[in-house]
Amino acid sequence: MPHALSQSLSSVIPAPADPAAREETLLSVLENRPHDCQVVVAVGFPYDDPWNVSAEGVSFVPAPRGDLAVCATVGIAATTGSVVHLLAAGWQATPGWTDGVLPLFDAAGTGAVVPLAVAKADRERVVSAGMRYRRGGRRVALARPGRGMAVGAGAEGRVGARPPLGVVVGPSREAGGWRGDVLRDVRGGVR
Repeated sequence: MPHALSQSLSSVIPAPADPAAREETLLSVLENRPHDCQVVVAVGFPYDDPWNVSAEGVSFVPAPRGDLAVCATVGIAATTGSVVHLLAAGWQATPGWTDGVLPLFDAAGTGAVVPLAVAKADRERVVSAGMRYRRGGRRVALARPGRGMAVGAGAEGRVGARPPLGVVVGPSREAGGWRGDVLRDVRGGVR
């Protein structure tokens, strides 16, 4: 059963170029979205909504160019939720994907939540466990992101992996949850 929201949720799908990846991700979000979840798809290419999902409350916003960071920034600007979840085109939401995340935002000090993402074909292989900083300030992924990931409740139970090496400082641009007011206030957008 989905978490009873004490805050509102917006899901952003940045889709810079690949229509098939966008459709796959959008379908997974629509099949598994919580009640009253705003869905925004930021597209970096022309899109005419052939499936008429805008009638289901999905908003499509054009990005000035097909770049993940630009699409994410444009999509975030179109949200109204107190929690914003990014899920890049090519990734998939699984049943209960927000169940473990939303309660964490009930704590005032939570600014971001890092999901554990596993490979679609091999649920034992972690593909994303957030970001960390290296010496000199360079950001690096704790696991290499790629296409075909699943994010959701139970991913951590299927993995049985060791904790990631390094200190997790936040989610990746491809998948993660943020406090909406803080994220929309970021000057210069997502990088």
